[in-house]
Amino acid sequence: MRALALALCLVSTPAIAADQFDLICTAKKESVRYRIDLAAGEYCAGNCEIVQKIAGVTSGTLTLQDKQRQFPDDDRIWNTINRATGEWYRSESIPSISLYETTEGRCEPATFSGIAPAKTKF
Repeated sequence: MRALALALCLVSTPAIAADQFDLICTAKKESVRYRIDLAAGEYCAGNCEIVQKIAGVTSGTLTLQDKQRQFPDDDRIWNTINRATGEWYRSESIPSISLYETTEGRCEPATFSGIAPAKTKF
């Protein structure tokens, strides 16, 4: 019985590990470490102060952010990673502060460094 329990744990471990990982994304001017938890549908960046919902996941693309414009002066933020090639594309358009920035780079997987539980007040 004990051997069966151990075998089940070993079989299920890779599936869990694939749902949690870090990505180190590097472009010409910057490097960002994302902590990804697909099972929870959440991610954080850098020192992980803010945990956010993942916008979308398919077998080919991980979309961290996809903020669409509803009006011409609204912000537009898009952050995607190609899961097959590691290509990283982030675009931010924030008209209110005249920010128009595009980042293109590559992401490499790394060991999951964890997402700390939020310290909530309510």
